[in-house]
Amino acid sequence: MNRLKSAICISVVLLFIALHMVVFEQGMGGDGWGYYAILESAVIDHDLNLDNNIYGTYNGFKKDPVSGRWITQYPPGMALMDAPFFMAAERLYPLIGPRLPEVSLSSEKSEQKNISKQTLMRILGVIAAHNFYTLLGLLLLFLTLRKHSLSALTASLLVAVTYFTTPLHFYGQSGMSHADSFFCMSALLYLLSGYVQSPRLYLIFLIGMICGLAATVRYVNGVMLIITAGTLFMHTPSGILKKWFLLGIGFLAVFWIVPLFWWLHAHMLKPAYGAKFIIDRPPLLNILFSFKRGLFTFHPALLLIFPGFISFIVKSEWKEARSRFMALFCMLSIIVLSSIYGYYKEWWGAETYSQRYLICILPFCTFCIASLFKNPGFIRIISSYFLVFGFIFSYSIFIISVSQVLTFEHGQMWALYLHEYNAIFSSNISLSDILNGLGNNVYGLKGLRALLG
Repeated sequence: MNRLKSAICISVVLLFIALHMVVFEQGMGGDGWGYYAILESAVIDHDLNLDNNIYGTYNGFKKDPVSGRWITQYPPGMALMDAPFFMAAERLYPLIGPRLPEVSLSSEKSEQKNISKQTLMRILGVIAAHNFYTLLGLLLLFLTLRKHSLSALTASLLVAVTYFTTPLHFYGQSGMSHADSFFCMSALLYLLSGYVQSPRLYLIFLIGMICGLAATVRYVNGVMLIITAGTLFMHTPSGILKKWFLLGIGFLAVFWIVPLFWWLHAHMLKPAYGAKFIIDRPPLLNILFSFKRGLFTFHPALLLIFPGFISFIVKSEWKEARSRFMALFCMLSIIVLSSIYGYYKEWWGAETYSQRYLICILPFCTFCIASLFKNPGFIRIISSYFLVFGFIFSYSIFIISVSQVLTFEHGQMWALYLHEYNAIFSSNISLSDILNGLGNNVYGLKGLRALLG
């Protein structure tokens, strides 16, 4: 009966999120074309010369000064994860493909470019992939919360909170790498919780593989190997060398594709993505609390991680060692990843909605928040009200952004500073204007409008 209740609760939440994804699908985004080019070049052309595989934008591409051909700056992990969906779309083409419409795309460096229906089918397969990994990551997060004694209803609602009160409600259905990174971190949290609950050496190997996969998706995620190695030592120091060996072997079992990819593709054993760091600012203050896209400023519901973490440490019902241990792991991961991205130059630019770089920490945030819902009624009620406020605040920003009813100085559909959204109150914009903006600018609603004539 408990399993049936769990299945019903999470199925309802994930179905609702899936419908939201269909309506607010962001397509390939800018970066998605780079990952798609790797896939089409490797699977269809059987080479890694991307010159004839670039559609849409040229995000992440640059000219190789030696060969003169286009090379991508992106790591190959996204292409690896999307490959099953790409190949499934190829197989399904005879059934579905001929019914697809003719499509042309414009890019930054060429005129309108007609694409074949077969190519469109592959693109749709890749679009399905990032939605799938978002949903799978949310499911693994639910299962992790259930492992730590949360009720099916509470765990399901926290999954909904993770999606709707954070940047995931925008980037969970975007061709960028954030959905896949979110899945990897959810899988890591799930596997490590399983190991802490019932130590098995094969789980350490799988944890290493997930760390390796996460690092092939976004290089910064490789720091999770170090955090996990330290966590294993703190958990049980005995036999740590054997555990570290298994962890490292698991990591290399996946990560080896990165140097191989760069060697075959660009003939060099280093990535071309030029990461730049600025060390003259307080990283956590800026990236978490800044009015310029600070994560907690735009998504205040996540502030509950602090009282939640304290609750894990001090409340008697959470003094079971494995839950407190996982809370420490989560908070350490949040601090380390936030600090790294806080020093990273790119997050300071305008090319992002909210704080997308920190989507990778969302599973850890939700785990910390979960403890508040094992507290007495008053704390649980206050926390619930705060989550509702956080949802209304964050989701309103999302709706205003995607409806494109406001024009911002830097030319993007989203504000760079939080206070820029105040223009909604002085621009005589009505609810009807927002609804019309959604209908005209959101892919799913535009498609629905076309179907209904």
